[in-house]
Amino acid sequence: MGDLVKSPAGPSAIVPALKTLRPVWAKITQASGENQTESINPNCQFTKEGALKKKDPDLYVGRYNKRLIRMMHAMFECYDAVVEFEKTMGRRFEAIVKVRPDVAWIYPAIPASDWVHNRPTIVSHLSDQFIFSPRKFSDGFRDFWEQYQKCSGEWEGRYIPERIYEEAFKERGATYYEDKRIPQVVRRLSKHEPSAALSCGRQKRVTNLTLCLELVYDRDELEWHQ
Repeated sequence: MGDLVKSPAGPSAIVPALKTLRPVWAKITQASGENQTESINPNCQFTKEGALKKKDPDLYVGRYNKRLIRMMHAMFECYDAVVEFEKTMGRRFEAIVKVRPDVAWIYPAIPASDWVHNRPTIVSHLSDQFIFSPRKFSDGFRDFWEQYQKCSGEWEGRYIPERIYEEAFKERGATYYEDKRIPQVVRRLSKHEPSAALSCGRQKRVTNLTLCLELVYDRDELEWHQ
C-alpha cells in the first residue's frame, strides 16, 4: 500500500470537476492536510492483535491508521450532508449510494429503480468502491464513526473498510451482497500499472482482461455499437 498522490484542490481543479460531475448539491470544506488531527480519537487503539482477532488484514494499523480514519470520517461527513440535504428539501431518498469518483462504467448500470424495488432487503456492493443501500439501512454509513468516537482502549470493530461496511449493514438487518456483475472498474493512471489488472479482475461483468482494459482506458478510440 502506498501513500495517496498529492493533488492541488484549488478552484482551478474543483470547478471543472463540479461541471463534469454536475451534483445537485455540494458541500466543500478545507482540510488541514498532513497535520489534520481533529478527527483522530487518541484514546482508540488499532492493534495487530485486534486485527488478528477479527481475522482482518492489518493494513490500517500503525502508519496507515490515520488514512483509514480520514476515509471513514469523510464518509460520515458526506452522509451527514445527504441527511442535511433531505431535511432542507423536505423529502427522503429511497436509497443512498456510495461510489468512488475515479471509476469507469464499462457497461450501463442496473437502473436504480430495479435495485430499490427488486432488492428491498439487500445492500449491493462491489468491494467498498460501490455500495447501493436502501434508505432504511443507510445509516450503516455512519455507524463506524459514531462507534469510533466512543472508543476507549483497543478498537473492537473491523479493521478494513470492506468489513466495516459489511458488519454495519448486517447489524441493521440487511443482506450484504457483493454483486460482481456491477460493471465498474477503478481507473488508474495507466493500464500498465499492476493495480489496473487487479481492478478489472474485481468485477465479473467483463471477464476478458484485455477487453476490460480497453473499455476502461481506450474507450475513446473504440466504436460503440448497440
